[in-house]
Amino acid sequence: GLGQFPEGKAQPRQELGGDLLDEVEGALVTARLIDATRVLDGELVPMLRRVVVGVDPSVTSHDTSDACGIVVAGLGPPPLHGWTGQRAEIEGPHLYYFADHTMRGTPRAWARRALLVAEEWDADAMVVETNQGGDLCTTMLRMVAAEIESRTPRITKVTASKGKYTRAEPVAGVFEQYRAHVVGGLPGVEDGFTGWVPGDDESPNELDGAAGGAGGVVPPL
Repeated sequence: GLGQFPEGKAQPRQELGGDLLDEVEGALVTARLIDATRVLDGELVPMLRRVVVGVDPSVTSHDTSDACGIVVAGLGPPPLHGWTGQRAEIEGPHLYYFADHTMRGTPRAWARRALLVAEEWDADAMVVETNQGGDLCTTMLRMVAAEIESRTPRITKVTASKGKYTRAEPVAGVFEQYRAHVVGGLPGVEDGFTGWVPGDDESPNELDGAAGGAGGVVPPL
């Protein structure tokens, strides 16, 4: 199993599928597809090639400001023996979503949370959306890392210059190939995929963090 899998992270969603919203026409991924590929037990996750923390920053801390999306993703072989989900249709690397630490707060607060999450998961890199605030976000991460004496992981900057759909669509395609897996239950990430329709002006921060993280672990998915 996955040696670096922190204890307690693979909690299944209560009554899987029972608390999901009705299917949204035109959404990126269906709830049924997420359930068909879900991995309930972290012991079924193989040793991964790469683990990243996808970060979609907020640049203000007002009550009405966006949350900062902080999502842990990994890339590796198919789930291990005993997994009963839908088998992949083609060969290739598998994408795993492990944890969602999305939060509202000051830039210093979300930077600290993201760094601690990266340390907990021994992440290879942080994939940071730089549309909001440009290099300010990476500067904040490095500054806070020095303050709390945290290891600063490699930071990969991504710019969604062609819109969120450009990054999220390939991830939806990987789900459709049965090569993407939610480990346990991540309601925010799941509702982001199943509730956002491409073309909507606003996309959930969890979805943005998940799409960014996927882009960081799977260059040639």
